[in-house]
Amino acid sequence: MRRIILLGVLVVSAAAYLIWGFATLDRRSDEVQIRSLIDFAQESIRDRNVQALMSCISRDYKDDEGLNYDRARLLAVQVFQIERPYDVTARIRSIKVLGKRAELQVEGEAQFLDDGEVYKRHLVVHLRKERVRHLWLIPTRVWKIIKVEGLGLDSLE
Repeated sequence: MRRIILLGVLVVSAAAYLIWGFATLDRRSDEVQIRSLIDFAQESIRDRNVQALMSCISRDYKDDEGLNYDRARLLAVQVFQIERPYDVTARIRSIKVLGKRAELQVEGEAQFLDDGEVYKRHLVVHLRKERVRHLWLIPTRVWKIIKVEGLGLDSLE
């Protein structure tokens, strides 16, 4: 009898997990998902949260300045260790979605609050919808950043 009850509990739990998984899939439009990703990345930078920021970036990230995923992670760790207070903003000027790829025109700004030093750039952000597993089970696709043009990191050295 205990085995039957245990089996019943397991079946009901698995069914509830699947139902919850399908119910929580992101079904918003591509544009809304992309805006949400950029907002999340911006908040991650403000919070100095490397793991959250890197969740927005594809493992295949590679840009023209030589950054890849691992170098971007290292750069984020180094920047987030700076103890000066700062703020960042990212204003999306346009979004072009072409199937499983997208291109954003973004006005990015970072400012140190203690002396007003400002870093402003016009960025072109390239994204791709990548396969992931929602709740480790349900296959889906999410937007990830695969390249950013215009960072101008060489001018900061």
